[in-house]
This record gives sequence, C-alpha cells and structure tokens, in this order.
Amino acid sequence: MNILVCGAGGQLGTALSRLDWPGADIRSVDRAQLDLRDARTVSAALESFRPDYVINAAAYTDVERAEREPEAAFEVNASAAGELARQCRKVGARLIHVSTDYVFDGRSARPYRPEDPPNPINVYGKSKLEGEQRVMEESGGQALILRTAWVYSSIGRNFVLKILDRIRQGSELRVVTDQVGTPTWTASIADAIRSLVNCDEARGICHFTDAGSASWFELASEVMRQAFDLGLIRSTVRIEPVDSSQYPTAAARPAYSMLDTSLFERLTGMRPRHWKESLASMLGGMRTP
Repeated sequence: MNILVCGAGGQLGTALSRLDWPGADIRSVDRAQLDLRDARTVSAALESFRPDYVINAAAYTDVERAEREPEAAFEVNASAAGELARQCRKVGARLIHVSTDYVFDGRSARPYRPEDPPNPINVYGKSKLEGEQRVMEESGGQALILRTAWVYSSIGRNFVLKILDRIRQGSELRVVTDQVGTPTWTASIADAIRSLVNCDEARGICHFTDAGSASWFELASEVMRQAFDLGLIRSTVRIEPVDSSQYPTAAARPAYSMLDTSLFERLTGMRPRHWKESLASMLGGMRTP
C-alpha cells in the first residue's frame, strides 16, 4: 500500500511521518517538495507514486494573518484542497483531508456532530469550510474529512509552546477563560488517521480530538503545572483569567468548539485519551535526557 503525506513540514505532517505504518510505503512531502497550489506538479507526483491513500495535512493555519490575507488562505485551504481531491479521484487514491473545529460558530450547547450545519466566523474557518466542500465535490463523496481542534505539538508554532516560552521569560500571562474546546496532540491525530486507513466506511465527515474539555486559561495552567513538575521550567508565573473582550484579536474565535467523536469511536473501536494524558506524553518527550 502506498501512502502520500502532504504537508510533512508542519506539526501534523511531522507526526504522521514519524508514525510506524506496517506494510505501507510512506512518502512524505513538504511544500518545497510538493506545492499543492501547482496543479501540474501535483498531477505528476500522483501519477508517478500512484498512492492508495493521500493524507492532506497541509494548510494555511495562521488564523490572525488570514484576516489580512484572505486570498492566500483560500488558495491553500480551498482551491488547492479541491484540486488535490480531483487529482486523487483521477488516479484512484482515497483522500483523507484534515479540517478544523473553526468551521463552527461556537454557539452550540453540546459537542458538534459531523452533520451539524457549519457557520464559520473568521476567514480561516471560511476557507477551511470551502475546502471541505470542494474536496467532497471533486472526490465524488469518496474522501474523508477529519475535523480536529486546538492542535499542538513539540515543534512549530502553537499555544502550548508559546505558553512555555512566556513562562521561561518570566512574563505574567493573561489568558482567556470564555473559549472552550479540546486540546489535541498531533500524535493522537496521527494515530487516529492511521486507524481510519483501510476503513471502508470512513467517508464523508468525521470528528476526532483528544477527550475532555478546557478553556485556554485551563490549558495554560495545566501546561505550567506539568512543565514545572517535569523540570521544563524552573519557576512559575501568575496566569490571570480574562474574558475575550479584554483580549481583542483580529479574528473572532468560537466560544465553544468541542467536537463529538462518537462516529470515530464506532468506526475504529478506539476511544480518545484525555487531553491531560496526551499533554503529559508530549511534555515528557521534551525532557532533556
């Protein structure tokens, strides 16, 4: 079985590339090796490798910058994703396309199900939703869209690493407490994707996150607690809880974006582990030997 991983230079792409895939030939490509915005290059790569599966972990993920550069966000998250789906269908490859909780407006009183109507409230979410729509149209409904949320890892730019850096600088923190979701480690998402490969029922939209819920304030506090216990930081700082009106940003964020993972659990027989356990595993891997 041939599997092509797009976006290998990013957080999730790196996790997918590091994963053990028994019996599979994995080819991981970053943007320099395969720019999804170049349709001819994408076509040539798929014709050459003839993948059975393509995992699209490439995306424009800078939520704030997307407000200033909507064309760039839509080019990567919508146009390129749709073209990739078209090329996958042409060579008979199944596409697994990674999307986001930000396709929702955050007004739900329960975790969002795959069939719930999306209503994004920022440019990033709108570009990802259009990408989902194009992927499903171009794939003839055969692709799998895997929505996830609040992604972090030990590399790249993410909330967890930002909090660690600020604490090491001795800076007091002000973190919003009125936005709730599920922090999700890239290694957990990679495991989830691997479990969905060769699952014939895995088509359409599926949700996966780690288990449990947290506000950004609760996540920051837990990062500090665990990092201190592990010796990753030498001291702690004050973290002040604030509401989002006191921390204005260019892009609006959904106040509640938990995702219902019951379909994933039915398809795979797997239960996500709690986000605090995943965070402990990630931070534990950052300890100096």
